[in-house]
Amino acid sequence: MGSKKKQVIGYKYFLGMHLVICHGPVDSIQKIIVGDREAWSGNVTASGDITIAASELFGGDKKEGGISGTVNVMMGELTQAKNTYLQSKIQTLIPAFRGVVSLVLKQCYVCAMSPYPKAWAIKVKRIPAKTWYAAKAEISGSANPVHVIYETLTNKDWGMGIDPALLNDTKFRAAADTCFAEGLGVSMMISNQDSIEKFIYEVLGHCNGMFFIEPTTGKFAIKLLRDDYVVASLPIYNESNVITLESFDRPTYSEIVNEVVLSYRPQGGISDDTVTVQDLASIQAQGGIVSHSATYPGIDTAANAARLAMRDLRQKSTPLARIKIKVNKTGWSLALGDVFKFSWAEHGLVDIICRVMAINAGGLTTGEIIVECAEDVFGLPSTTYVGNQSNLWVDPVST
Repeated sequence: MGSKKKQVIGYKYFLGMHLVICHGPVDSIQKIIVGDREAWSGNVTASGDITIAASELFGGDKKEGGISGTVNVMMGELTQAKNTYLQSKIQTLIPAFRGVVSLVLKQCYVCAMSPYPKAWAIKVKRIPAKTWYAAKAEISGSANPVHVIYETLTNKDWGMGIDPALLNDTKFRAAADTCFAEGLGVSMMISNQDSIEKFIYEVLGHCNGMFFIEPTTGKFAIKLLRDDYVVASLPIYNESNVITLESFDRPTYSEIVNEVVLSYRPQGGISDDTVTVQDLASIQAQGGIVSHSATYPGIDTAANAARLAMRDLRQKSTPLARIKIKVNKTGWSLALGDVFKFSWAEHGLVDIICRVMAINAGGLTTGEIIVECAEDVFGLPSTTYVGNQSNLWVDPVST
């Protein structure tokens, strides 16, 4: 009888590879995901080797193989030396790759039966601005959004490089305290494709804040839109200091949203999840669903996603008045996010609580400041309307 030869049905593939992840160092590397599956998890806080042992991750040798082998973690410290494995393979002058976090696969088993390795994703953790206000920097494993903005403004390597002395430290700390107390943490990534300004305003959208230069100090400041004011102490604007009421309108029911579908990215996940909230009374009144989609990529828990969805729904399902006024120089100190009381006899408005949304300070000689504002959703219980029309109904039944 003849000998039976073994049949080759495929091959196992091993790969040496250098993966540069992000700016470094980071606080820790926590997870490696390959092809949408977790290949390794842990908590690496310094440079060194880790071992991946997931050779059956994609079904083993007779299917698509798995991941196994030694991976060198390079945190990118200032003292980081050249990687010996890369040096032995490239055999030329190479940098030490300081300042970036990277992984070096030392001839790892990456797949079988198919010569196409799957995509790698790495979960890293870095809490920003810890040297500024460490006590409130981390919120349940996520970053305080105010700390994210602070470092984006002040970082000299990849941020705007602004001198911290030009930031109103008191207001930044107050905003950080608020986010910390609310448990509102974010997990976000900034890339070269985004401008720094766009990224900052994206973070502000998560925490419902406004960023501006204070007219009184010339410093950068941040203000979160919250129910944190005393109505009785608010400044008053009316016919005595308002030159003209440029416009006053209120959205109709056709403009009101009664459902919000919010997309977010769970921490450590590689795909988005959604939450949906509805205003049932508004749906009944409008005779159907008017939906609005929102995306908050930095929100990483279902609880915070639901809170932000309810926040957006409250703002978009309430017919808040929009007002544009021209005031005299008594309004010179108004800043974005400030709140004031507005009265106007012609429209029967008394003490409407308004929040500043935009300001045009005008010129030095005009003495006019144009303020665009919106009725504040937190001040609705204190708003008063007078001058209602009397009842014109006449009973048709006579004696």
